[in-house]
Amino acid sequence: MIRGWFARATRRFAKAKSTTPPAARYATLKRAFEQAPHKKNILEIGTFKGKTAIALIKTALRHEAKESIHYYGFDLWEDMDEATFANEVSKRRETTMAETLTRIAEGTGLAKSQIHLFRGFSKDTLWQQLPTLPQMDFIFIDGGHSEETVDSDWRGCVQLMRDDTTVIFDDYFHFPFGPRVVVDALDRDAFAVELLEPQDVFPDKFNIAPDGLLKINLAKVVRRSKNS
Repeated sequence: MIRGWFARATRRFAKAKSTTPPAARYATLKRAFEQAPHKKNILEIGTFKGKTAIALIKTALRHEAKESIHYYGFDLWEDMDEATFANEVSKRRETTMAETLTRIAEGTGLAKSQIHLFRGFSKDTLWQQLPTLPQMDFIFIDGGHSEETVDSDWRGCVQLMRDDTTVIFDDYFHFPFGPRVVVDALDRDAFAVELLEPQDVFPDKFNIAPDGLLKINLAKVVRRSKNS
């Protein structure tokens, strides 16, 4: 009974999220990327149609040599199904990996050889690719939203962090769910955590928020200096 309620609630959440106005927090994401010391190696979990990828790469092009930029994106694309859509509070299958690759290349002018896409569950694909991936300058975690998936994504990404790597979690809710549970459990002695403003506020159309509103922040995570 609880599982059925959760599936219905997550479907309503995904539908509501897809029909709301553009979220203000994505301008904050670009500002956080602007502040990153380096912008050559970009990792995004949850590439989808490539809109965020294009925005980040265009920003990187203002600061880095074009040939030095590499984007690494993970998503389900053709592997999305209804069960995963419900369990992960995810987006429906609306595009293919090949279409996204072309869209990013055409939208940024980057060679396709500089755009590295990986299809499948990130709990599998990210871990399979870890030995081949470079240390990242900037990581955006916005894939599946179950606690299990977000935790797996974080544990993989932390292995790709240098001391100056910036990690941004999307969908830090104002109630314990998925990304928030993972972020709140981080060791504050090892990682500095900052909730970024503004907070997006949407009507809660599936009746699980205590105040009838869905409130979402980005959460920024960086390693603490060993000397601090």
